[in-house]
Amino acid sequence: MKYGGAKAASSVHEELQSHQVEDDLPNLRPAHPALKPAALADLRYTKFRISGIPGDKHAIFVPDHLAMTVPTFRNIASLVQKELPSMLLCGLSSLCHPSRMTTPQLRKCQGFVNLMQDARASLGAQGNTTVEAQKLVEVVNRVMEKKLVSAVGSIASAAFRMNVWTFSGPQISNLEVLLQQSFESGDAGVFRLVAAHAQDRAYMEHDGARNLMRDLFESSITPGLANFDQPFLLPGSLWEPNESLHSEFAAHGFDFWS
Repeated sequence: MKYGGAKAASSVHEELQSHQVEDDLPNLRPAHPALKPAALADLRYTKFRISGIPGDKHAIFVPDHLAMTVPTFRNIASLVQKELPSMLLCGLSSLCHPSRMTTPQLRKCQGFVNLMQDARASLGAQGNTTVEAQKLVEVVNRVMEKKLVSAVGSIASAAFRMNVWTFSGPQISNLEVLLQQSFESGDAGVFRLVAAHAQDRAYMEHDGARNLMRDLFESSITPGLANFDQPFLLPGSLWEPNESLHSEFAAHGFDFWS
């Protein structure tokens, strides 16, 4: 996580963007050559948990004036006690809700013929009325979602075995959402790397998010000066629909977004 100044979060993505991470990490070089490399002592580290969400997580703060160089990335991997990844996977899809992935054109294509026939048979309907057509679409979407979760779960399991990390920049995609669903189904948890800027508007325009980021930073230490016996506990209210100020999330939770 970058912090300090007013640098855009997208530049973090530019600095880390790489398809193959090898020993010399040839594609991982600073987007701004004038920035100096970050030493381990320049970084700040904290381990934390979010209430209601399983698993320990790590946050590493990199000052804005330091570049994301190969040695910096090695330091980050060592802080989370991981070997350098063999590859970074990055999602390029939209943020369409996983339960609404099909389109009228997709449902009419040849590859969906059998699925549409099975859906009609399960409903005992032909989809001739508006209500029947809506139910048919819901069934097809549910089947499509399960197939996608299963496929992404297979990708996650293979990535876990091959020491491949997923990379998320300032904007997430369907890949991250489907990965989370596959983890909740018991699939192997691939290691996920997320790059952000502490002053991104997504954090700064909401008191809860801003306080969460502040608490994370205040709990962080310079690596090597102390050890974390217990992870820092963050409240999970941002992920609780009944506590959310966002009207759509408060009404539907993760089951729907426009």
